[in-house]
Amino acid sequence: MKFVINALILGDEELPNSFVKSIVIWDRILRSLEAQDKLDVEHLASQLTNVQWEFENVHHDRSVAQEIMVIAGIARYYMGDLGEGRGGKTEREPEKADLIYLSLKNSSCSMEIKSFADSVAKYYGITPDYLRKA
Repeated sequence: MKFVINALILGDEELPNSFVKSIVIWDRILRSLEAQDKLDVEHLASQLTNVQWEFENVHHDRSVAQEIMVIAGIARYYMGDLGEGRGGKTEREPEKADLIYLSLKNSSCSMEIKSFADSVAKYYGITPDYLRKA
């Protein structure tokens, strides 16, 4: 998340719009797969592989765009209280955050995106031990 944080510190005014663009892409993909009853790791991973380039174009800096892709995908579905761990009072659809994380990891997206996914998942408490219990 360091690229997005650095961009914030430097006053990058493009960031909010880049997040909105990324969320629009996520919504389109998730709605399409839900409508086809194919919202699972295999199908989402395949879609993410095919649209990685689209996510990378939401911001002029590719690394920032890749982090935005991951943050926008995971963070909006898991808004839990990090002090209480998973199950916080503000949690929203954590199973979608888990699905997105696993799909990113199982996709053929770049190693950078997979690394960013690990960082964001760790921040939100989406750990391999947790996923094994789910």
